[in-house]
Amino acid sequence: MNRDDIVHRINFSSAHSVCIHRDIISNELSEIVKSIYIENSDNEKYTIAIEFDPTEMVGQGDGWIWNSTPTNLDNIVKILENHTNKKISEWDFVIFDNISEASFNETDNSKALIQDEIFEKKYDSGHLLLPDLLGYAEWKKMPYTYRKKYGLI
Repeated sequence: MNRDDIVHRINFSSAHSVCIHRDIISNELSEIVKSIYIENSDNEKYTIAIEFDPTEMVGQGDGWIWNSTPTNLDNIVKILENHTNKKISEWDFVIFDNISEASFNETDNSKALIQDEIFEKKYDSGHLLLPDLLGYAEWKKMPYTYRKKYGLI
């Protein structure tokens, strides 16, 4: 997969985004899925969106969501190659046009409640699991729990 293929998929996707990674975070957080998206912005700029969702709610937009400020696609690729330790040609595109190709088990509610607390406290509502933006962008949208903790609301 090359840069032109990604631009084509983002620009012609009905959602104007592609998911390049989606998986359970870890054994410790087995009820939470991390999804990494590249989203089309304006004027050939793109953003990174990171969503952390309970296993039953992947892709529904109800989890912890982080969005970066816009930057060019070359910078997005550098950031995500650094974060995933994979070259763009190795990325697995797991979602196109809002159709998820990945499915997860039903959420174990008792485990999920414990893991939510761990996620919010130990992982700072996902902040510690985010890509380093390498100075190309900043995080502009953050989960409510993070903004509240740091007095940003």
